Amino acid sequence: MSTAMPPEQDEIRVRISLDHYDLAHPGDRQTQVYVTVPDVVRVSYMLPAHFYETMRDQAWGEVLDQAHGYYTSAVWADTDAASKAKLREWLGVDEHRDQLADAHRQDHIRRDPIARGLQTEVAVLKATVAELEAQRERRRGRLVALQNDATNMRGALSPNGQPRRVPMELGETLTPAVEWLIARVAELETAAGVENDTREGESTPLIVYRAVYEPPGQPIPLGWYTTTEAARAHCETALRFDNPAHVTLDLDWIGDESEPLDPWELVAAVDGSDEQPTGYVVTPIEVASTYDPDADEMTTADLFTGDELREMDQADEARFDAEDDARNAAEAGEDE
Repeated sequence: MSTAMPPEQDEIRVRISLDHYDLAHPGDRQTQVYVTVPDVVRVSYMLPAHFYETMRDQAWGEVLDQAHGYYTSAVWADTDAASKAKLREWLGVDEHRDQLADAHRQDHIRRDPIARGLQTEVAVLKATVAELEAQRERRRGRLVALQNDATNMRGALSPNGQPRRVPMELGETLTPAVEWLIARVAELETAAGVENDTREGESTPLIVYRAVYEPPGQPIPLGWYTTTEAARAHCETALRFDNPAHVTLDLDWIGDESEPLDPWELVAAVDGSDEQPTGYVVTPIEVASTYDPDADEMTTADLFTGDELREMDQADEARFDAEDDARNAAEAGEDE
């Protein structure tokens, strides 16, 4: 079964076939050349059988030239001479010859699977070439824009008739000049005390987080942290360490989200029971980055609870007593 693609209705076609066409001599075969030129002519040539072997592989223009030559020299009283003369006239135009050659090439591609495959590959390659050419043009446009930017930058860094604004010569690359400008800007910002993330006239307070264990009677400080996550992690780890490994703890933190400086308390549900306070607390404390003489003075009471202050006083007294005892013992040794 043929897998050739059918031709379009408005295409030029030439068909060469070998068969029994002469009813008066049914045993003889003839070569038929059937030609269709849309909107021009449709005509058939009947030739001796031996023409088939030479014509079937020839270009269509050569086939029609041979058919015309045979009819001119060997056929008289042709009933369709007018159509053949019209075709001959049409073939006399070079542009029409090119159309016939192109139609023959397309017909060959339709009938030959290898040619069809090659045509598909050619179409893909043409599309790829077109895309690469378009890509090249886009890149050329970007390159031209970059070159224009570089020219403008050179003009800004070294204006005509004015001193150069950077301390180095402008070579093929502007990278040294740009690096110098970046470093210079950094120096000026440092000298002016400018910080990119701080608005003029404002200071960003520092928040630290104090983790503490507050059992009844004596609070135990755990540490100070720059993030609430670290402070909470310390409390949670300490609580888990205080409980046996087989105990299941469901932990949660309770606090007022609308008050950013209020303390948060760790609660725990032990083995599925109701939540209970654990005594672990994380307190955010604001530390100013600048000194404000008009602000309220901060005391130790702003940083520590009363129980913590008492514990520190007791520790100081014990340290002082130990120092006195050591000093008295040393003096007694000298007297002896």
